[in-house]
Amino acid sequence: MPAYGHWFMRLKGDYIGTGIGIHGSTGNHYSVPGRGSEGCIRLRDDDIIHLKKNYAFIGMKVFIEKDE
Repeated sequence: MPAYGHWFMRLKGDYIGTGIGIHGSTGNHYSVPGRGSEGCIRLRDDDIIHLKKNYAFIGMKVFIEKDE
């Protein structure tokens, strides 16, 4: 299993040196949700595979909002 699960998607920020990653849970589905990351968004492995296969594409705009 790679360090970031099956996929790692890098999102570029608006400013140089900014951004965030979205990646899998590296085989530990019990760790999602949770804070076992260094600032990335972690998904269950099945969810990141589904996202990549059905939705994500290069150049896609992504908006991340606080869940209330």
